[in-house]
Amino acid sequence: VLGMRGPQARLSRALLRAFNAQKGFDNLDDTEDSIRAMLEAEFDHVEIELDGAVAVFAATGPKASAAAA
Repeated sequence: VLGMRGPQARLSRALLRAFNAQKGFDNLDDTEDSIRAMLEAEFDHVEIELDGAVAVFAATGPKASAAAA
């Protein structure tokens, strides 16, 4: 789920804040670009599609540094 800068409706923004306050999520600052950067740091091939404020992704080919961890 994208953070506060994503295409959020009023209700979804309220739920996002509540889940983050309860420590259920930690994604207030997440954007498509930040999610892509995190995934590309760990995987060779990354695909992301947005469905509203939800980033649906597939990542394959763990990079050597990620596989050793």
